[in-house]
Amino acid sequence: MAPGPLDVAIVQLFDLPARMAHAHQIAHTGRALADRGHRVTLFARVPRGADAGELLRAAYGFGTSERLRVEAVRWRHKGLSGLAYRRRLARLLAAGGTRFWVRQRRHALWLLDRRARRGAGAGVEIAYEFHNLEHVLAAEAGREEDAARIRAEEQRVARGADVLAAIGAPLADDVAAAFGVPRPAVVPDGVDLALFREAPREALADERATVVYAGGLFEHKGVDDLVAALAECPARVRLRIVGGDRGPDRARLEQLAASLDLRERVAFTGAVPPRDVPGELARADLIALPAGHETRATRYTSPLKLFEAMATGLPIVAAATPALASVLEDGRTAFVADAHSPAGLARAIGRALADPAGARAAGRAARREAERYTWDARAATIERLLAHDGAS
Repeated sequence: MAPGPLDVAIVQLFDLPARMAHAHQIAHTGRALADRGHRVTLFARVPRGADAGELLRAAYGFGTSERLRVEAVRWRHKGLSGLAYRRRLARLLAAGGTRFWVRQRRHALWLLDRRARRGAGAGVEIAYEFHNLEHVLAAEAGREEDAARIRAEEQRVARGADVLAAIGAPLADDVAAAFGVPRPAVVPDGVDLALFREAPREALADERATVVYAGGLFEHKGVDDLVAALAECPARVRLRIVGGDRGPDRARLEQLAASLDLRERVAFTGAVPPRDVPGELARADLIALPAGHETRATRYTSPLKLFEAMATGLPIVAAATPALASVLEDGRTAFVADAHSPAGLARAIGRALADPAGARAAGRAARREAERYTWDARAATIERLLAHDGAS
């Protein structure tokens, strides 16, 4: 039986107009919770004179409502250093009854410290959703002193929050092992199936095959490996990279393509509004899901583009990482590379192109599997976690 309406605050600032993937996740999670009958508050940086509801609708096709509110922060600041933001959170904390779904460590620490000053048993539930183990990333970057401090802070959050969640299964395992806490609930990202309708496709292209990647161009996204893999694919294979502004990341990839004599086979669209991504994916013969080589990419991710690719019903080629393998199954829902390398990705692309019937079947199976990863499914899991005070 569904719980009664909850008051939920999703605690992370995001920008409107939206630029980053976390804004997409926050907005859709908030809307899905509101659609389930809960009262949800979001916090967004909004330009002066702009209406948050109108900006939300322009970006995502839905606006504010009686159950979905956006508290507009009208000037820029770093996290919780903004006085107005702290006051709004403090007001909600003092009033009681609000469940805080927190996505950043410093926000969780501020709320836990503030609650502790009010005394134990304050009756305010704080849930923390791990997206990374930041101390691991700091250590990988050679920042050992930072890593020790961040680990202590993450441990405080892991042991102090009422509810723990993780964006993916490998990350949930690592959180439990690192901090000696019960394994967090796995709460993956989601997809709007109505936007990403299954793309009809009778066969993979014979003369030219288009591989599409949609997402960021940062090195940890693994697009470099995908470009390098193209050099090992037949000349009929083309790569279309959707997303990313002109800048150092785009320049790096363009230089890589040029060095491999691939300029005529790699196309860059630049940044694309979220509403246009389904159409870009529908142009693909294969959708590629590469990944970088750091832990953030291999274990600590639940990429939006994964579930969007699954929702299209088109064949998927994926990097060999625990995060992707926790959702995709090689040969059934995707062609997973046999090694985390450009050569591994190239071989996976070759397998898909050599087996059009198998590729179509895998795409259809992935579409069916995507029904488990809707925004409503994510909201239902959050609802269950927040409905039980003190659960973890």
